[in-house]
Amino acid sequence: MDLNAKAFCYFDGELFDTALHIRKQVFVDELGFEHNHEFDGEDPFCIHYLVYYGEEPVGTCRWRKTDEGILLERVAVQKQYRSLSVGEKLIKRVLVDIIPLNHRILVYSRDEYVNFFKKFGFRLTGDSTSINSYTYYRMEYSTKI
Repeated sequence: MDLNAKAFCYFDGELFDTALHIRKQVFVDELGFEHNHEFDGEDPFCIHYLVYYGEEPVGTCRWRKTDEGILLERVAVQKQYRSLSVGEKLIKRVLVDIIPLNHRILVYSRDEYVNFFKKFGFRLTGDSTSINSYTYYRMEYSTKI
């Protein structure tokens, strides 16, 4: 089955609604985050992505510019598709778009996904934070893998 990812903005209503549905499934329903934490009001200022398994949208993420650089966040893949390289396709697609912008690229990764992000060139910076009983580690993209 083919995997492909596409970028869109907040104002692409149907695509955005699909991304919100996936985020709700993963972050609110599966991981137990509060709705108001997941839906933080930053979406209008982000570039969003959907990744498709065939014709089915199965993953999403977003990025936005911050004072520290570009923050890659809200990476979510539906549970039944996580073993099919969907997340890899999604992150590769996003990096193709944001590396040429020549900004620092950051992600906050849960412990179990640190090695996943390391495969793409992200490195731990030593900072961590706890959210909803999960520890997130600050990682920065480096072209020196």
